[in-house]
Amino acid sequence: MIITSDKLQARQLHIDIPNDVELIAVEIKTEDVVIGNIYMPPATRTWDKNVYKKMMEDTTQAIRMLLQDPEDNNKWVILNGDFNSNIDWENMEVKSNSNMWDKNVVKFMQDFFLHQHIQYFTRKRGLEEPSILDLVFTRQKDDVNNIMYRPPAGMSDHVLLEYSFLVTYDVIIEENYKKHAKLQKWELCRTKKIFQ
Repeated sequence: MIITSDKLQARQLHIDIPNDVELIAVEIKTEDVVIGNIYMPPATRTWDKNVYKKMMEDTTQAIRMLLQDPEDNNKWVILNGDFNSNIDWENMEVKSNSNMWDKNVVKFMQDFFLHQHIQYFTRKRGLEEPSILDLVFTRQKDDVNNIMYRPPAGMSDHVLLEYSFLVTYDVIIEENYKKHAKLQKWELCRTKKIFQ
């Protein structure tokens, strides 16, 4: 689910994706921002091997389709969600050579020059090893800041992620003339708009 303020000109993006892909996206027209939310189920015995393989391929293709428009039109992008991946983000390494989904995540990240912002565990259940399953991707490292890892909602075992997303820098130039000199003083001020 993606909820936006009625003050934003937001519209849902309709991407031609198969029914087995859990991806939703909106475009914030006023800021040229595309926001995508994704859920990729974990590879468990629930899924037939071939069914899961197709779901993984379809999801990878849908993500690539979503990212192509911002890439072509120089828009801001936020891609977040529960990726259920097992990647060592500090060293940018896939932990298992047999896990094709993890390789796909790293590949689309590299192909679209994305930065992954989440560094700490986002899921912990019982005695299981904590993991980073919930991810946030943007184009630039500085696009996201003030990341907060909030307690889970309801019965969930995933933290809630709260962050600020910087969408524009405006440079304001002020001319400050001295009365008796022919010197110009330029002062640059940076203003920013932030999504939260």
